[in-house]
Amino acid sequence: MEYFEFLSLWLLIFMKNNKVVLILLALFATDSLAAPVELKSRIVAQTQVALEQDIIDGVWGIVGNKPNQGAHVYRNPKGGPNGEPSYLFHAKSNKVNRIEFTEAFGRFDTLDKLSAERLEKVLAIKDAYLNVDVGHYGDTVTYSWSTKFPQNLDKNSQGIVAQWHGRPDRTLIEKDGLIQYLSIDEFYTLQQQYQFRKDKKAINRRTNKVENILIDGAAGGPIAALRLGDGYLHMIVRSENARRSDSLTKVKPKATSPLGKTISKGSKQGALVWKLPVSQITKDKWMNFKVEIHYSEYSLAEDEVLTPGHIKIWLDGKMVADWQGNIGKNDILGPYFKFGIYKPGRNGIMVEHSNYQRQIARTRKSPVQHLH
Repeated sequence: MEYFEFLSLWLLIFMKNNKVVLILLALFATDSLAAPVELKSRIVAQTQVALEQDIIDGVWGIVGNKPNQGAHVYRNPKGGPNGEPSYLFHAKSNKVNRIEFTEAFGRFDTLDKLSAERLEKVLAIKDAYLNVDVGHYGDTVTYSWSTKFPQNLDKNSQGIVAQWHGRPDRTLIEKDGLIQYLSIDEFYTLQQQYQFRKDKKAINRRTNKVENILIDGAAGGPIAALRLGDGYLHMIVRSENARRSDSLTKVKPKATSPLGKTISKGSKQGALVWKLPVSQITKDKWMNFKVEIHYSEYSLAEDEVLTPGHIKIWLDGKMVADWQGNIGKNDILGPYFKFGIYKPGRNGIMVEHSNYQRQIARTRKSPVQHLH
């Protein structure tokens, strides 16, 4: 007998006992709603306005591949360690680039005060998350969450399961060796004249020639990342002090790198700050992380770090890392957190996350800058 047919039969039998019927229906309805549900919506964080129905539990936007591309995420309303919602991410293979929750994206409730013309320009320059405040460089931000790995996790499992990402200065340009911060209107006009390639160089739309104008890029990887690889679950951090980042130059600390040692390449730095052998991870059990990051503060006038940073990591209440050094990127907008799966290995990976919280201590010494 089907589930809802069964409910209908009970309804007929106990029609006269309204209280009993209501109690039974409430119990069955609760169990039904508690079943995991696949979340199929996706957003583009920089160029899209996420509506209320696109925002998961008032916090998250989903970015990445779609279910028909092998990327799945399921919400279990009571699956977390304390009965809170949990989110099971599954990338079937390395054909999935990412399936993640992000806390910084173009939200309808942060963009609703912009005029239609202004909103069009913000989306066109890929800065939809400009009004989202999740901490600034120079602040000290504490993140906590729980993660659970499945039984089939092994030394060959690969992928980033949590990361902290920078937000490039969308209106910064370098022309003839000089750095300029344009207004949104100025950069929008410039973008009508030039197409910017992946290497951040400008192509004149009229002449189709490359000109000596460069824009800001990513740091060549996440500012910090909790990843699986080389038989370890490990945390790496990065710093980029140049105002205009070169996306093509990368610093890649690995689980096999010297623990705690800073490696440098040009204006970029990186370090491995913590690692745990996969063989020591208890499968199907919640691991409780707390990560405190004091982000470095950078000069918007020069390519330099003003104040160093630190990262402290606790696992199940025990401090496992306390590293001092530069963490962050020389940008106006502060970094943001994501968890899920990024760049899985050939055989894919599954991971479950829950119970995310964030606390911001406003420790930045310089005034916060804004785009106009």
